[in-house]
Amino acid sequence: MAHVIIATLKIKEGKLNEALKLLKDFGAWITKNEPGTLQYSVHTVKGKEKNTIVVYERYKDTDAFSIHNKHLNERAGGLMALLDGNLDIKTLIDA
Repeated sequence: MAHVIIATLKIKEGKLNEALKLLKDFGAWITKNEPGTLQYSVHTVKGKEKNTIVVYERYKDTDAFSIHNKHLNERAGGLMALLDGNLDIKTLIDA
């Protein structure tokens, strides 16, 4: 069963471009190195939430997600310093 995550990140003022570059670079690395990651899409939010990024992630299974999580800490750890508050992470299940 696929494992789907939607992560909403509120980014500090003036740090949006830095966060987007980090996430897009990580996404390119994921494409080459994580065959269990089926989709990793980075989006910005229009309107009042201008410093918000939403990442849609779809994995083959929970094992693939666990591998990705390890890589996240190794490759994109600098992201945490760019956040304005906590991550909002939702795990979706098939209905």
